[in-house]
Parts: sequence; structure tokens; C-alpha cells
Amino acid sequence: MKVEGRRVYLPRIGWIRFFKSREIEGKIKQATVSMEADGWFISFSVEKDIDIPQMRLDNLIGIDMGIRNFLSTSLGWQVENPLYLDRHLRKLAKEQRRLSRKKKFSRNWFKQLRRVRRVHKKISNSRNDFLHKVSTSIAKSHGVVVEDLRVKKISGSRTSTLNRSILDSSWGRFLQFLEYKCSERGHLFLRVSPRHTSQSCSKCGFSSPENRKDVGLFICGSCGLREDADINAARVILKRGLAVLNCSTVGHTGSKASGVWTNVQTMKEESHVL
Repeated sequence: MKVEGRRVYLPRIGWIRFFKSREIEGKIKQATVSMEADGWFISFSVEKDIDIPQMRLDNLIGIDMGIRNFLSTSLGWQVENPLYLDRHLRKLAKEQRRLSRKKKFSRNWFKQLRRVRRVHKKISNSRNDFLHKVSTSIAKSHGVVVEDLRVKKISGSRTSTLNRSILDSSWGRFLQFLEYKCSERGHLFLRVSPRHTSQSCSKCGFSSPENRKDVGLFICGSCGLREDADINAARVILKRGLAVLNCSTVGHTGSKASGVWTNVQTMKEESHVL
């Protein structure tokens, strides 16, 4: 694979000019060309050495993912869920109805198909921008403990509307972003069991379905704690993470324990527009 300035050499095609959105760092191992709604894209997979700082175990926060709020933290702050697909459903439905009225594979059908794809692309770009901004903001100053979610299993067992909201939230992609960004900055990223986190009390540990009689409010049936349900769940998640760390560090020094979660990242993907 050859790249010279803003030109790339593609086998069987030759030299092609492209818009380089950023400098390519590292040794290029592979290039993938794909067509999207707003043009052709080329992404380069490169290999480079990254110095990962020693893992820090301080500044840990628990994070609970949700629909009502995109996330809630053990520190008490929450991020509203933008639900970009829901925002654009009316426009998307309108463009899809227009597409259904066109003669299939006609010139007007292809024009309308591109309009539908542009709406999907706008939703995808807005969502990815949101996920990157939130994950970067958290990873800059905090290590995180999250639930070990199985998004496909969760979404498959819900109603169509709730299932759409879960997939629209992109929990899995957000946690992927958060994991590699924490690793690059030397912050801990830890997954714990999600079992009964929404029913357990962060103060006394009492767990019961009766603690969640209201969707947004947690009231402990044992100690009487009243708390926002999502924030309480985030604090339960943090406690579970700290329990895991305490078990892992028994008999070891702090530096050795920190090294347990050291992760080396050698591959990085960058996208550029042709």
C-alpha cells in the first residue's frame, strides 16, 4: 500500500486522490474502500507502538447505562439520552414512503434511495459524535466500572419500541470507545456482573424487587434510602468493582496490582474521504 501526500495507490485501479482528514501515523497494514451515503471512504489500518502509562486505580466511578438517561454515574451526574433515531423517525418515514412509490431500479428510485441513506448517515454521524465526546470527557479524568452487558440478549427480549431505544443508545459501541480511551490514558476499565444492580441498595446492600416500585425512584425496604434509581445502581456497580479490586490486590503491592490490567494497544484505524 502506497500513500504519497494526498494520493493513494490501489491495486488494479492505480493512483487516486483523496482528502486526508488527518496525518497517517504508523505502518499501513491494510486499506478498505467503502461507499456510504455521502461518498466514498477509505480507511487505513496501521500498526504503531503506543506507550501505555501504568494503570491507575484512583478516581474510579461507577456508570449505569439506561434509556431515560444515557448514563448515570456514582458521583451523581447524568447524561441525557439524545436518541437520534427517534428524533429523525418522522423524516425517515417520509423519505421511505416516497421511495416505496418509485418504480424500483429507476433513475428516480436511485435518487430517492440516496436521500434515505443520507438520513441514516446523519443519524449515525450524530450518534458517533455524541459517543466520542462523552467517552473522551469521562476517560480524561476517571477510571470506570460498568456492567458487563449483553446488549443483543437484552434487546432481543424487549418490546419493539424499547428494543429500538436500546439499539439507538448504542451502549456496546460507547463501552468500546470508553475502554480503549481509558486504556490509552492509564485509567482502569472494569466490567462487573449486572445481576440485580437496579434492585440492590448502595447503602446497606439489601436487594429486592420491591425497592423499585417506581421507575425512576429507588426506596430501600431495609434502611429507607431514597435515591434516583439510576444513580443508586451506579453506586452499586462501583461497590462491586471495588470488591473485585480488593480481592485481586490481596497479598500484592499497589504497583503489581496496577499491572494486572495493563493493556497494550497496537492497532489503530483512521478514516479519510476520497
